[in-house]
Amino acid sequence: MANTPDTSVEIAPSGSAAEEANDATASDSLLVHKEVSRRTLSYHERPGVCWAVLAMASVAYFGKYFAISDLYIVETLFEGELFISPSRLSIILAISYAASIFGKVTAGVLSDARGGKFVFVLAGLGYVVTSILFGLLVYTNPTPVAYPRDPKHPHQTVLAAPGWQFALFLIVWAYNGYFALGLCWVSVVALCTNWVPTAHYGTLMGLVSMAPQLGDVIARSVLSSIIIVFPWRTIFFWAAGFALCLMLPVVFFVKNAPGEEETAIQKTKTKEEREPFRQRAIVLLKHPNLWLLALLSGCLYSVRTLFLLYSPSLLVHSFCANKGNRQLVPHNCLTSHVAAATAGRASALFTLLGCVSTLVIGRLRDWLPKRHRASVLLLPLFVLLVCLGLLWNASNPMWKHSNGGTVSFGVAVTSLAVAGLMLFGPYKMIGAVFAPEIGGKRLKGTACSIMGISDNTAAMVLLLVKGWIGGNWHLMFSILAIITCVAIVCALCLWANDISSSRDPHAHLRAITPSSDLYHRVPTENESTQTDEETGEESVAQDAGMADYRRISESRRAIFRKISQELDV
Repeated sequence: MANTPDTSVEIAPSGSAAEEANDATASDSLLVHKEVSRRTLSYHERPGVCWAVLAMASVAYFGKYFAISDLYIVETLFEGELFISPSRLSIILAISYAASIFGKVTAGVLSDARGGKFVFVLAGLGYVVTSILFGLLVYTNPTPVAYPRDPKHPHQTVLAAPGWQFALFLIVWAYNGYFALGLCWVSVVALCTNWVPTAHYGTLMGLVSMAPQLGDVIARSVLSSIIIVFPWRTIFFWAAGFALCLMLPVVFFVKNAPGEEETAIQKTKTKEEREPFRQRAIVLLKHPNLWLLALLSGCLYSVRTLFLLYSPSLLVHSFCANKGNRQLVPHNCLTSHVAAATAGRASALFTLLGCVSTLVIGRLRDWLPKRHRASVLLLPLFVLLVCLGLLWNASNPMWKHSNGGTVSFGVAVTSLAVAGLMLFGPYKMIGAVFAPEIGGKRLKGTACSIMGISDNTAAMVLLLVKGWIGGNWHLMFSILAIITCVAIVCALCLWANDISSSRDPHAHLRAITPSSDLYHRVPTENESTQTDEETGEESVAQDAGMADYRRISESRRAIFRKISQELDV
């Protein structure tokens, strides 16, 4: 029908063509969230524009990984030449995730209030500046201080960076975590979901969710090549330059929403201010699957973060444990540029194969019925558990083949690649698809922030644990396996909840929160008519009477039946 605002939904005939047109027109006047129809219509009329926006947002997001992967690649050089102990390095890495918790909270509120583009530009400028500042700090060469290795034996000392330099490293890298790890991804999700119709969330947001993996692969490959040609300390300035250039297309060519929808979104938010944010947030917090998703997301993110940050270090030690490689780099292999570059390029396989996982699981999410969508999380997690078991066995210091607890280079690279293939897809679907669905249009940024707070808290704790146990990878793999088991239990509970709710075919309509995209309340006969404060026009009830409302209700029930059939609930 030409007058129907959302061409993706057909309303079943309920009478003559004239009555259908009247119903559609009256129904359109009741739609508070008109931006949904414009978003869907814009996608069907000009899909190329939507794809271009998603592509530019994804490429801009690559810059974040230049701003954080620079330190990960030069971990061993950073420790060796600046006298940073492994425990101090773990604190530097963990403080960025602690700061990102505040960034996620800020990003959720600002994205819902000001739009995703505003937050993304703010984040980009932040991590570019902090990368430059960190590079300047790396070039300071203060005299290391001798600290007692053990208070009981003060004559046994170890050299370490002075306290003021370590404190500055902490402060700058914390701000880097606030902008890059805190603000960035939430803003990208908020921006892209303004352009993607809900029916295509799984496929299109699955493609967007490949941006972190591709960005990490590109950043590690490019920066690993740079440290072979240029001094390793310049890597932070190179990273800042790449990050700035990659974000420019979004700054100049991308709107927060398609066409007039950007204005419509702000008008909608003004109307929604009648309902306090606190009241809407309480309804969101009572969602049955929210906390299961938060725990599941935190488990997966902590494992992913541990591998992402420490895979270069693990691979450097595995590379140098091989006698043949030690002959190629006879002088201090652990702090050589060759070992760091080799490990940096090899660690890119972890995120490269994660792209395949994200794409496949996103497609399965759209293909499977809603009651079985959580099942796509289970198989990868079981394979990940098996992979961690193999790494645990290979790192057992009691076995002769383990090189004293160090995993061989071939086993480490292969296992990391399989882990990335099994890990990234489930995690990205939680943050890019499941969380925005729970939050709806009005609170999707807040829902993503809750996932982010859980993620970064879990990652921070695990990084501190890694710094405490040091290089004991055998124990570390045991801890990762336990965390994976918790994630499997959460995924099973989530699947059981979906199956249970699907037994009532209309439960998902009655349980929809005020933040949902599907529900718009129609006044009953006993309720008084209100006046639109923004336009000064009287409501449809006063113009058309209750008979029109009954016809509109029939049209809405037809829409809900159509949606139920598409979701196969």
